[in-house]
Amino acid sequence: MANVSRKGFWPLKYLNGTAWNGQANRYVVLTAQGTAIGVGDLVKLGTTAGVTYPHYHSVLHFGAATSDVVLGVVVGFGPDASFSRFVPQTNVFAAAATGERIVMVMHDPSFLLVGQCAAAVAAAAICLDAPVAAATPSTTTGMSAQEIGTPAALATSPLKIIGYLDTPDNELNAANNKLIVKMNAQAYSAGVLGV
Repeated sequence: MANVSRKGFWPLKYLNGTAWNGQANRYVVLTAQGTAIGVGDLVKLGTTAGVTYPHYHSVLHFGAATSDVVLGVVVGFGPDASFSRFVPQTNVFAAAATGERIVMVMHDPSFLLVGQCAAAVAAAAICLDAPVAAATPSTTTGMSAQEIGTPAALATSPLKIIGYLDTPDNELNAANNKLIVKMNAQAYSAGVLGV
């Protein structure tokens, strides 16, 4: 059976096997960010704090450059102050449409995420590093369109492949493989070369 495409990243567990308890940290997306950020997107640290929310450091949409250092994965957003409480909230932050917005980011360096690689991934790629195939999120669902890029041994890559997600609907070595990854080159932890 072919693997169903589900782009973006989602939290799985800690490296020691402990389950994720839903904890995340607050950051702010600045009005000048310019690129939409969706739930499941990887983000990197910005250079300043917020203006409306000066207590929180800014984040930026994570690009495809291997020189970028990933901070973590977006798991949710704070309320958009520009909307009334009766208007449905969107999962996508579009900087041109609203002001600053609080974003919830899971950024523990020992955390494992699940993501998909559009290309088939052979077992030999386990423990290799991988880039992020960056894309803007869906404006319909608000969900990420990012994927795992082609695996290779490169210590500056943002991700390290830990293994396949063990589920019946994840056919091995096939397109849209769901992989377990660890943030490799991470804002609070140095990258290590894959083997």
